[in-house]
Amino acid sequence: MHTSSANILILLSLFTIAIQCSINNPIMYSSQREEYGKQLAQQALSEHKECVFCRIYNESSKDEINYVLNRNEHTYTMLSLYPYDSNSIQILIVTNTHCKRLQETLFDAEQEIYDVTRTLFLYLNYRGCKVISNTNQGALNASIPDHYHRHIIGLSNDCHNLLDAIKNEKQIDLPKLYKELKLELFTTKCSDTEYFLPHSNYYWQQDCYLCTLLSTILPGKDQLDDFKNLIIYRNQYLMSMIAHHPDAPAEIIVFPCSHYTLKTIPTAIYNKINRFASITQAIACDIVQTPDSNMGFNEFEQWKKYHGHFFLRIIPRKKSWIASSLLPPVIGIDILKYYKQIQESLSAIEKCKI
Repeated sequence: MHTSSANILILLSLFTIAIQCSINNPIMYSSQREEYGKQLAQQALSEHKECVFCRIYNESSKDEINYVLNRNEHTYTMLSLYPYDSNSIQILIVTNTHCKRLQETLFDAEQEIYDVTRTLFLYLNYRGCKVISNTNQGALNASIPDHYHRHIIGLSNDCHNLLDAIKNEKQIDLPKLYKELKLELFTTKCSDTEYFLPHSNYYWQQDCYLCTLLSTILPGKDQLDDFKNLIIYRNQYLMSMIAHHPDAPAEIIVFPCSHYTLKTIPTAIYNKINRFASITQAIACDIVQTPDSNMGFNEFEQWKKYHGHFFLRIIPRKKSWIASSLLPPVIGIDILKYYKQIQESLSAIEKCKI
């Protein structure tokens, strides 16, 4: 086959992958976000700049007005006034203290954020929503980048067509939704199973991509296998690797060594994964020299190959890494060099109580 013909076939296959990815991803549409963007631009020019999250934290007597659903020792949860999708429920988890990164909070605050995230995810999933848990750190596309918060988005519509998204747009009745969620939200219980499976009792599910990898790698300690599979760290509870199916350059995933879903994973292992991911997120951002990143999880159709196996995604982001709907993810960094840098930085990971 001529070189030119081979190149054409490669391009066609890339476009096919891109189209499949765009079809799998639901569309989040909200026309009111435009007005919100204008408000943010005006605030940026104002001499008097206040942190809206700090203000809401100090206005405990106005929780109903501010749509604050719950207050805990280290965090509070509230409805988003300007959700990414007009037909969906969007809840924010906000730290009580003003900090930009999770690493700046107390250890107990981290644990609380992990617990609340899981509770919200399971509750919204129970309501039939497709749920995204997402942390937007840094300045890129973050409307309030200097006060740490998480978005928990429950997509009630499985919309993949922009025309349908526009036609179905509606304004959520926030007062009604607030009263409904306030009444029933934090009654959802997570698994409190506090045990660690011994090595011989790992459970792996057939046809799960992560389980297939685990069953091949875990029985041995061959560092060459780690390198070939871009595994940056593993212990008896969790494994972390450069994402094999990335949506962006430098993406890392962390997952349990057994086939646990978000609902069945023991709390202690879930917390270990979150803690490890939080540390790795800061290291990855430092290596690629960006202050901005996403961290979260979801259960969309494109993850069928994982069969519900819980995993956290860490996605460092740079303005130069511009995504295109016409192309699949373009990995424009030296992955092997990045892999080695991550491994070196995590060499003292056991000292971090993971």
